Amino acid sequence: MPCRLISLIQFSRDSFTKLHTSKTHSCIKKYSKAFSLIELVFVIALFGMLLATIPSVLSLGQKLCYTKLAQELNTLQEQLSLLYTKHTLLSTPPSKDIVLMVIASHHINTPNCSLIFNNNRLSAQVFGGKTNFTLDPQDLSVQPSFKCAFSSNLVCREILMRMKKQ
Repeated sequence: MPCRLISLIQFSRDSFTKLHTSKTHSCIKKYSKAFSLIELVFVIALFGMLLATIPSVLSLGQKLCYTKLAQELNTLQEQLSLLYTKHTLLSTPPSKDIVLMVIASHHINTPNCSLIFNNNRLSAQVFGGKTNFTLDPQDLSVQPSFKCAFSSNLVCREILMRMKKQ
């Protein structure tokens, strides 16, 4: 039943007086401080969509790191190739110090992605995963290549697969 206000208003010559106001029904709206069901469903669906994107964002960072490491190793291989080619044409082998200096100059050092040369080893780290690349041959008499445990190490496999794609 709709709310009705019954007002008795008396008009006089000089004044406008409100005599009586009464309510026939209680029409006070009760406002709830809770959320409606549709609002809750909408918010839950929104959170679900946001949570679904988090793994892809995290894996994107890993993929970028693997790609960055692969590019850095490719650049290092190219520079070593140029160095050894130059010294082959000069009929003199490059000094071990120069080769190690070229290798050490290629480093990445960010919190979740790093490539560091230490003790004749390149160490690559990607979001907690780690692999070590060894130099072959150790004496650097010919152009060295970098080897890692391809079959047992995911970080090694991901980096080398990206190097082949480039």
